[in-house]
Amino acid sequence: MSKDFYIPTGDLCTGSCFAVKKIKPIGVVVKSANIRPQEQSREKMSQNLGSALSGTIEIPLFLKSGVTRFENSFWATAQSFLIPALLMLPSAYLWTLSPHFAGFDIFSLAARFSLEYVLSGVIFLAAVFMAVSFLRKENSFLRFVTALNWTALFLFILQAFTFALLSTGVLNWPNAQVFLMVQMVYGLLFQAFLIARCFGVHWSLAIALAAAHYAISQGTSQFLGPIQNG
Repeated sequence: MSKDFYIPTGDLCTGSCFAVKKIKPIGVVVKSANIRPQEQSREKMSQNLGSALSGTIEIPLFLKSGVTRFENSFWATAQSFLIPALLMLPSAYLWTLSPHFAGFDIFSLAARFSLEYVLSGVIFLAAVFMAVSFLRKENSFLRFVTALNWTALFLFILQAFTFALLSTGVLNWPNAQVFLMVQMVYGLLFQAFLIARCFGVHWSLAIALAAAHYAISQGTSQFLGPIQNG
């Protein structure tokens, strides 16, 4: 059973008057101190996740507030790489619904997509870093990488919707290809918006860097050669 403890308060050195103060049992205080940091940590994680999801929606809508939703920290950037990593297998499955990759092994396709993503990503991010460093605007580079990884989720949802229409017969493959190409151009446009807003550079440079990303991706794919099944 919990009991209350009383201790005298005052100045022992000067012998001033003492008051009586009611305090909680030590065990209760220690327990509360242990719970509070855990609750604060969970609350912060929830807030960060909600903020990142908001930014994932706002950037494709070309809202200026979207960029500020993401933290400019190494830890946030490292965590954001989980997004494209977790999307590789689902993305590979979607592409097996197309005539080009029908019957392909999903894991082999996901491995190839992962390799292309890593190689083209390293080259592209290096190009962006060199460009903004030359202009001395590299302070928000980690925020840019974090936002770039999170917006991959938005593009995946659009892609999944297109393949759902394809698999249900609403779209045939030629029409689905048009949808996918429009999505690719749309993705490059809001990627340019992200670069312009994140680093404060001119739109011409932002569009050039986004176009370079597409060129690097295509070049990487050609360098690795045709995708082999199995």
